[in-house]
Amino acid sequence: VDYSLTWTCYSGKDVPCLKCGSCVERIEAFEYNNIRDPLINKKVWDKIISE
Repeated sequence: VDYSLTWTCYSGKDVPCLKCGSCVERIEAFEYNNIRDPLINKKVWDKIISE
């Protein structure tokens, strides 16, 4: 699956909000599977995961 073509955020913006329930669950799923969400740039992803 090309996850860069998938979208779960409810904000309707150009980038995921990273705060809504869908974004949180998506982040958790990608983190659990040890891969970075392709919709989130590496710098932001690293910051999210380190928190």
